[in-house]
Amino acid sequence: GEDKPGGDGLAKRALTDVQNAVHKLFHSTQNLLHWVTYQQEQFKTTSTNCSPFALVEQLMEDFSEMSRFQGNILVNEVPEDDVILTDPRILNIVLHNLLSNAIKYTKNGHVLVRSRTEENWYVLEVSDSGRGMTLTQLEGVRQGTTRQGDVSVEDISAGTGIGLSLVADLMQALHGRWEIDSPEGAGVRVRI
Repeated sequence: GEDKPGGDGLAKRALTDVQNAVHKLFHSTQNLLHWVTYQQEQFKTTSTNCSPFALVEQLMEDFSEMSRFQGNILVNEVPEDDVILTDPRILNIVLHNLLSNAIKYTKNGHVLVRSRTEENWYVLEVSDSGRGMTLTQLEGVRQGTTRQGDVSVEDISAGTGIGLSLVADLMQALHGRWEIDSPEGAGVRVRI
C-alpha cells in the first residue's frame, strides 16, 4: 500500500535514511581522523612483513554490512600466502579508503581486490562495477585538487576527494605509487 503517517513503508524509508546518514558520518569521521593522524609531525612509517590478504579480508568483514546494504558482493582475490614489506597501518588506511569509496559508489554490483607483481613492484588493485568517474573528476583526483589548505568539513563529508588525496599522500609516504582510471566510464579501478 500507500504510505500513511505511521505506515510501514514510511518507517522503512526513514530507517534507510538514518542508516545512510550513519554510514556517511562514520566514514567521514574515519577519513578525518586518518588525515589528522597523517598531518601530525611525529607521523613515521614502520615497515614490517604483512599479509595483504589478511588486511583486505579484515576490511571486507568490517564493510560487510555496508556492502550488503548496497547490494554488493566483495571479492578478495589476493593470494593468502602473499607477504610484503610495508607499513601495515598505512596500507590499511589506503585500502580502507579505496574499499569505502568502491562500496559507496557501487549499487548491486561487485568490488574486487586482486594482486600481481609487475617489474619488481607488488601491485594491489581495487576495482568496482559502480557508476564510474568522468574525465574531469579523474583529472581533479590525479592532480590532487583537494589539498590540506583547502579542506573543509563540508569537503570531507561530501565525498569530494579527501579520501583519494589521503591515498596519494600515504602512497608517497610508503615510497609507492598509485593510478586511477574509470574504463569506459563504468566502474573505477585503482592500482597501488
